[in-house]
Amino acid sequence: REDSTGDKAIYAYYVLEDGVEMSVSDVREELSINLPDYMIPAYMMQIESIPVTKNGKLDKKALPEIEAKTEKEYIGPRNEVEEKICNAFAEILGIEKVGVRDGFFELGGHSLRATRLVNRIEEQTGKRIALKDIFSNQTPEKIAMLVNETVEEEYTPIPKAEEKEYYPMSSVQKRTYLIEQMDPDKILYNMPESIRFTGEVRPDALKDALQKLIDRHEILRTSFIMVDGEPVQKILPHVEADFEYINDETTPEKELLKSFIKPFDLSNPPLVRVRLVNRGEYHLLCMDMHHIVSDGMSSAIFTREFNALYNGEELEPLTHQFKDYSEWMRNRDLSNQAKYWKSQFDDEIPVLDMPLDFVRPQEQSFDGAMLGRGIGKHLTDKIKEVASVNGTTEYMIFMSAVMVLLSKYSRQEDIVIGTPISGRTHRDTEDMLGMFVNTLALRGKPEGKKSYKEFLSEIKEISLKAYENQEYPFEELVEAVDVKRDTSRSPIFDVLFVFQNNEEEEINIGATNVEEAFVENTIAKFDLSFYICEYNGEYGINVEYCTALYNEQSARNLVDHFVTVLEKLMADTDKKLSDVEVVSEEEKNIIFNEYNDTKVEYPREKTLVELFEEQVEKTPENVAVVFEDSKLTYCELNKKANALGNKLREAGVGADDFVAIISDRSLEMVEGIYGIIKSGGVYLPIDPTYPDDRINFMLDDANPKAVLIYTTEELSIISKGVKSININGREIPVIDLADGEVFKGVSENLDVVNKPEDLCYCIYTSGTTGKPKGVMIKQQNVVNYVYKSDKSIMAYAFDNGIKNFVSVTNYVFDIFVTETILTLCNGMTAFIANSEQVNDLNKFKKFVEENNIEILQTTPSRVKGFLAQDANTTAFENMKYIILGGEAVGESLIKHLSSRTNAVVENGYGPSEATVYTTCAKISEGDITIGRPVENTRVYIMQDMTLCGIGIPGELCVAGDGLARGYLNRPELTAEKFIDNPYGENKLYRTGDLARWLPDGRIEYLGRIDEQVKIRGFRVELGEIESRIREIEKIRDVAVIARTDVGGDKAIYAYYVVEDGEITVTEIRECLSKNLPDYMIPSYMMQIEKIPVTKNGKLDKRALPDIEVKTEKEYVAPRNEIEEKICNIFAEILGIEKVGINDGFFELGGHSLRATKLVNRIEEQTGRRIALKSVFSNQTPEKLAELVGEGKVEEYTPIPKAEEKEYYPMSSAQKRTYLLNQIDADGIAYNMPDSMKLMGEVRPDDLKNALQEIINRHEILRTSFVMV
Repeated sequence: REDSTGDKAIYAYYVLEDGVEMSVSDVREELSINLPDYMIPAYMMQIESIPVTKNGKLDKKALPEIEAKTEKEYIGPRNEVEEKICNAFAEILGIEKVGVRDGFFELGGHSLRATRLVNRIEEQTGKRIALKDIFSNQTPEKIAMLVNETVEEEYTPIPKAEEKEYYPMSSVQKRTYLIEQMDPDKILYNMPESIRFTGEVRPDALKDALQKLIDRHEILRTSFIMVDGEPVQKILPHVEADFEYINDETTPEKELLKSFIKPFDLSNPPLVRVRLVNRGEYHLLCMDMHHIVSDGMSSAIFTREFNALYNGEELEPLTHQFKDYSEWMRNRDLSNQAKYWKSQFDDEIPVLDMPLDFVRPQEQSFDGAMLGRGIGKHLTDKIKEVASVNGTTEYMIFMSAVMVLLSKYSRQEDIVIGTPISGRTHRDTEDMLGMFVNTLALRGKPEGKKSYKEFLSEIKEISLKAYENQEYPFEELVEAVDVKRDTSRSPIFDVLFVFQNNEEEEINIGATNVEEAFVENTIAKFDLSFYICEYNGEYGINVEYCTALYNEQSARNLVDHFVTVLEKLMADTDKKLSDVEVVSEEEKNIIFNEYNDTKVEYPREKTLVELFEEQVEKTPENVAVVFEDSKLTYCELNKKANALGNKLREAGVGADDFVAIISDRSLEMVEGIYGIIKSGGVYLPIDPTYPDDRINFMLDDANPKAVLIYTTEELSIISKGVKSININGREIPVIDLADGEVFKGVSENLDVVNKPEDLCYCIYTSGTTGKPKGVMIKQQNVVNYVYKSDKSIMAYAFDNGIKNFVSVTNYVFDIFVTETILTLCNGMTAFIANSEQVNDLNKFKKFVEENNIEILQTTPSRVKGFLAQDANTTAFENMKYIILGGEAVGESLIKHLSSRTNAVVENGYGPSEATVYTTCAKISEGDITIGRPVENTRVYIMQDMTLCGIGIPGELCVAGDGLARGYLNRPELTAEKFIDNPYGENKLYRTGDLARWLPDGRIEYLGRIDEQVKIRGFRVELGEIESRIREIEKIRDVAVIARTDVGGDKAIYAYYVVEDGEITVTEIRECLSKNLPDYMIPSYMMQIEKIPVTKNGKLDKRALPDIEVKTEKEYVAPRNEIEEKICNIFAEILGIEKVGINDGFFELGGHSLRATKLVNRIEEQTGRRIALKSVFSNQTPEKLAELVGEGKVEEYTPIPKAEEKEYYPMSSAQKRTYLLNQIDADGIAYNMPDSMKLMGEVRPDDLKNALQEIINRHEILRTSFVMV
């Protein structure tokens, strides 16, 4: 029950057997053998019998009150100082007699009471000790010794303020006022409370008590207004109480409470209102105060005095009013406290990066909800035990645990949390009403290498120092530190932590059966607020969350994970924080047995050759591959592959032998791949456009037994007609696939020499060392992929009879496997698009229409590029199934794509190391995930190799039959990335991707953990680019980052420091082009004096300057109309103000996707269409203008005008929308609403006229959609 101070405490009543004598001290001594200190009852009494009710239950009301006594043997004060301190203990803790060796916290003290104790000691002795000294000197004896050593200062009461019309608002009042003025219709700072009760009540006495309180406290008669541009408070001489008494037995209580809570007018006091509702069987008493005049302790004072006045008691006159305090605070010297707080935030202030369910609004939303749960008696007792053993308070335990929780969710080790503190550091404030509470921004560093015990000790020190400096206003700290202002969130911190140890008062008006009437919380002042309270000896957790950021399930998971964190931390305080696993046993069962229930059977003993040959037997005359005007049946492809395979065997190729293929897009490319597979070798695809150094590295690294080539452009490293090249000291045969003889000869199926564990292909991806790394994929991996795709990715195609599959992917991407291996093992036709059809929308559109293409797999970047060429294209209109893979899919892309096609859109996710796709999901606007694990694949989300609970971000790790053998010639990297699976057999691959489980078992992709990024669908290690730039002569240091540029594209930015002299961006670009493909060359580069770093020595990305795109060449203006048009197009696409005719497109930040836009704009502006490849060889406006002028272009064909007639058929998209709308004519699914708030003068007539002109201008706005 509550003790005399209002705190919950343990009471024990005991009955002795006849003839037995046992004192309270004896009982305590016996209990101390088996129970920790905090579980020993604070109050005990021997009684004759335990009282029970008529029903035989304990009659708690009949138990007598117990006078508080200390556990220790009583030793009285021995001098004046000890006596004063013992008296202060007794007053604050509500105990009659305190000895000099009684511990403050053992007797029920906490941090708030400790603050009052410091004030009382100063008042009584004239000496002020530090708050932290109470924690290390808990007894009157020790505190007295400390006081005696302290220099005496005369106790100074708060001076009375000068009487005047206006007083400046306090810092916290000012901030509250200004926030309120931004949206005065909000109830953000209301403090409502309501109770139900039965029994007699006197409404007039309630009103009279309220009026007396308003007369007594000036703050309740204070108006908050602006005078001469400054926020001030004005105290009125008299204000009528806002009291309402009504009879209402019918309105639902929830509605009554909701209608009572309404905005206050801060200029019109009183800012407190009371309503009494007669409900017939009971009464409902509602109170509401505005936070600008009140806080938690003020509420308790208000209630205590309200009770006294209602019951006819006289109150002691007040010696001070709030204005005295606010004026006193304005003149105080808090420079030392300011210095402390500024030192806490003198480096970059971390912004909490929590995973959200909704996009953060541009302006902070205060819409909220609250939910909570108890933590159980056992965990409560354990928390008290850990606090006692470690010399901390429960507050510090909970605060540290919240930081650990947020660290796990955000993956950050620098966390700032706000926490309120009473602010009543002076004795004279303890009976005042007003807003004294200040906010402390506590900054902790829950680094994984620390044990919890270490971190808890740090939080103790941080908290004590914060208490010592608690008077410095948070509002002034915000102004003083370098915090980036963001209208979408609170300054400095987004999470509040409140340990509710205010000594609450209950309404005492002679009522019975009093219970709280809970008011539904719809406000969230912060993203998250954690409230800890104790009830009936058990701690409870309530979390207030912003509903614009989190859904209810996520908030519930957060609360449950908080309890899990507490359980894990309390179980082992020596455990490193990185080893704390935030996942419950129930969640583990769901993750292991539900989300990862993916096992299916497939022919593990077979190889890819066998699967393909089985399909050839089924459909020998069906068309397998089409390229331009050529095609091959399954039988023809098989024979050619056999012939080539035989020649490779003759060259010594067998199982696990590498064969490189360097080919343009062509039939020969497919024939070459299948010939390698038939030989038993491992196909190694190399892009012929790669720089020579990169090709040479891949050949040296893989050491192939043969090299296949098929290119229209001669390779500089392999001349036309060359029959062999030297690799690692060996002459390696070169086979030119353009030579028809290579496909002649023995065409029967070869003996299968492969086993499932043999390699099938090797694909090189970017590497952090500056060198690409080869991913080795086994036969079993591919066979499994073919079969699992039948169940997932390809299921829709099979079910809907789709046979034609277009291939637009570069064959060095692993998703190319879907287009030419998965398809041809399932009897489909693979249509290979040529390089122009891959990049030019019009040619792609014509290609898919002529060939009745209904299924497409590509990267999001390619779709985005097509839509950039023509936002209204019909290229996707007849598609039934689109698979997006290779990079993250954006919401805007899906929205746009969905408006151009009715196709099912599948999002395929998977690293090359796990064989194409690991997870997949059908996606739509507003619902984009990477889905669930595909067949025979298991996914685990992990942090520091500990399992993450549902909703907690971590590294996505993959296990199952898709895992590669490892990296070619990179045993250390293979061991690092392919680790032993702690949850099953074989290996676990660490993808480096950040993701989290959603409650329904789908996975949300959150980005890359390391510095590897996706640029235009290519996986890029920024570390590789840095390594290459560092190799350039004169470069001393470099930093490479990925940013979104002015065009909204993800781009690579490089900042470099030179030794002596200068090196131009053009020179760097030329050096990089020898080693790196185009997509890895930074679009933006800048020379700077030094690379900025944080205090921790890490790259300070925020300090890197924006790069203004400019050319290094002398500006030469356009000399004719065509040059001017092309210069303007450059400027528009690249976001540059001025472009000269000698400026290079790619030097200014252009890339292949932007080059496609350039081609379209030139056609639009000049009526002439140039080939996309021409942009690469003619990069300046001058050269492009010459091309246009020479007529080396295609004629621009405008859309012809339609014949005038009464009716026109709807487009396909319109037809679908119309029919869906007719099914539900009252629905608003296809409405596209938008709204905005206008400030300033508005002319309604002009708005109407503008709308009418737009309707007159566009026929579509005057179009009726009907059935005829």
